[in-house]
Amino acid sequence: MTEDQSSIDPRPKSWIDKIAQVFSDEPTDTNSLLELLRNAEQDSVLDADALSIIEGALQVSSMQVKDIMITGKKLPIINLNKTLNEAIKVINSKNLGLVVVIEKNLVKGILTDGDLRRAIKSIKMDDKVLSIMKNKPITATSDLLISSAVVLMNKNSITSLIIANKNVPIGIVNLKKC
Repeated sequence: MTEDQSSIDPRPKSWIDKIAQVFSDEPTDTNSLLELLRNAEQDSVLDADALSIIEGALQVSSMQVKDIMITGKKLPIINLNKTLNEAIKVINSKNLGLVVVIEKNLVKGILTDGDLRRAIKSIKMDDKVLSIMKNKPITATSDLLISSAVVLMNKNSITSLIIANKNVPIGIVNLKKC
């Protein structure tokens, strides 16, 4: 069968033929991929729900942590010379289960509600945050892709990631709040 004959073939195409036709031109960027997927939906190769899921996944794949991080007054920050009692108040008021511990506006540590639970038998409420905080917490920059942040958090078994600019805290990404 010649090429001209195949283009006028009245028989309906199989789904394999439709898929092969849709993917005959490889996309070179996200926009061309989206165009290809929308054409696949129009050709009934892909349903609308699947297209919507893929479009959402592609949108999120290019997002950076700065697009979702908690910032400003919602950021739980405390000076390392403050007491555990003061830290608990911040943890409770900010509702993230942690405080970022700073000294001279620089990240020095992190204290989580889990750290407090594990240390409860050996601490006093007037002890300093410094006494049980984790030193040198994992931080990232605001241009980190969300997908990379999730990998970093999973790799280190943490649910919150401090976002810093030159070690100055500017935000937090929390898996439970995303």
